[in-house]
This record gives sequence, structure tokens and C-alpha cells, in this order.
Amino acid sequence: MSEAAPFQRVAVVGLGVMGGSFARALTGTAAAPEVRGWSHDADERRAALYAGAVMAAPEDLKEALQKADLVAIATPLQAACRLIADIAADTLARDAAETLQNAADELERGDVEAIVALMNRTRSWSDA
Repeated sequence: MSEAAPFQRVAVVGLGVMGGSFARALTGTAAAPEVRGWSHDADERRAALYAGAVMAAPEDLKEALQKADLVAIATPLQAACRLIADIAADTLARDAAETLQNAADELERGDVEAIVALMNRTRSWSDA
């Protein structure tokens, strides 16, 4: 008897190494949820579909997020900050490296310099 998936629909935002690997791991489970993926890069969307990592990879982010129980964010911090507004307030959202949580912690402490340093680090990662 297989267990029910804890989430019925998962949206993976960012289909690079981290997001694509996470999506593939989800679809490989016995009780796999419906996994939808999104990337600004059409080649990443096509590759994820071809590899079977996602069941759908629409061009439109809002379509990918539609009715998601969980949103996994696997993008650099700056991109995640821009995309977070599109995620429904009642949807559980986590970012792969917990960078958003680190930034929120620094913001709560009022440490603007730490946030700037964090943003600069993620900018250099995305430029590599």
C-alpha cells in the first residue's frame, strides 16, 4: 500500500542544477505529486520536460504556480525576491539554500550591511 503524497502539486521555480535535481527526486518517489517547473530559460524548461523531472513547464510563472501546495524556489536571491510576490500567501514556499530566510533574519535584526553582502554574494554566484 503506497502512502499519499504530502503535497498534491509542487511548483519548482528555477530548473537549474538544484531545482532540476529536486524536481527529479520528487517525480521519482512512489507517491509522486504533480510537479510543475518554471525557469526564465526555455532550454531549461525543455530539458526538465525531456528528462521527466517535471510534468509541465509552462512559459508563464503564474501558470506554473497555479494551485501549488508547495513552491520550491531554486533561484539566486535577487530573482527569488522578484518572484516571491507571485506566490499565493497561503502557499508554503521554501528556497533551496534558505537564502531568503537568512535575508529575513538579517532584516529583522536591522543589519542592512549583512543583507547587501548577501545580495552581492548571490549576484556573483549567478554571474558565474
